[in-house]
Amino acid sequence: MSEKIIVPTLGESITEATISKWLKNVGDQVESDEPLVELETDKVNIEVASPTSGILSKIKFGNGKTVEVGFELGVIEHGEKKEITGKEIDEFLNESDKYLKRIKRLFTQIEKIKEEQDMVKVYETIVTIIRDVLRIEGIERVEDEEVVKVFEDEMISQGKIPAKFLRILNEIIKAKKDYDEKKLTRVEVEKVKKSSNEFIKFLVEYLQRKRGRELERTKIRVKHGNRYGEVILLGDVAFIIHDIDHEEKEISKARIKEDGSLGTTQKSSLQELEKSLSKVEIPPKVFIKEPIFENLKDFFGKDVEILVNY
Repeated sequence: MSEKIIVPTLGESITEATISKWLKNVGDQVESDEPLVELETDKVNIEVASPTSGILSKIKFGNGKTVEVGFELGVIEHGEKKEITGKEIDEFLNESDKYLKRIKRLFTQIEKIKEEQDMVKVYETIVTIIRDVLRIEGIERVEDEEVVKVFEDEMISQGKIPAKFLRILNEIIKAKKDYDEKKLTRVEVEKVKKSSNEFIKFLVEYLQRKRGRELERTKIRVKHGNRYGEVILLGDVAFIIHDIDHEEKEISKARIKEDGSLGTTQKSSLQELEKSLSKVEIPPKVFIKEPIFENLKDFFGKDVEILVNY
């Protein structure tokens, strides 16, 4: 029986590698998990280990060849050499020391890959949240290379976000550049991760506060008699709370027509309203048109009054 030596998954977006060096020759006895060949990519070098114990019976691609993930590099035949000379025993003892050193290098490589993946994740998370912040401020489309500049001009320079976060952002960008140039150190990764957590926390809280204020702007608060009601405009649907102080709230909903008026009301519930609110990441801009004021009289009576700055 035999087992194939396969090019393993090399990491996100890496599809091929170059054979740097075969560590074994055809006919050599190998152990399970013993390194057989070194592969080199643009981002990382790895060693491919033997899938089983046996004899390296075939090498399909030599040094310097480019191979893709999933390619067959060679074949291991099950079995052992029938005769082992004293010289080979000495070589085995010497190889065991080399093997332990290779294992140590492998763990170092794995740690390096983890650090670089963390850096990419931090950078992508920061850019995504910055885009969300700009979007809730009304800045919809920003090119990748302009994100930081627009963030500085619109958020930092105008005092909406403390200046210290611009320094943190520049540190993250520098770390990402060092990552691209393969100059990233473990100390830098840990430093960036720590400062980025503070930055991300602040931006998320800013979004939550901003979202809360924007949701307030979608509401029309009214007084009718001794009671207070509320109309919440969410996209193309409006929710009507007839008495906001009543323990068991009566809630209905209606479609918002193109002319700004409300369609036929239907019975709704607090659960349906909360579900709709949870789906709204950034509330759309709300324009109140004249026809809706007539609808307010229908919902709350002719004595309805609209509250401003409540």
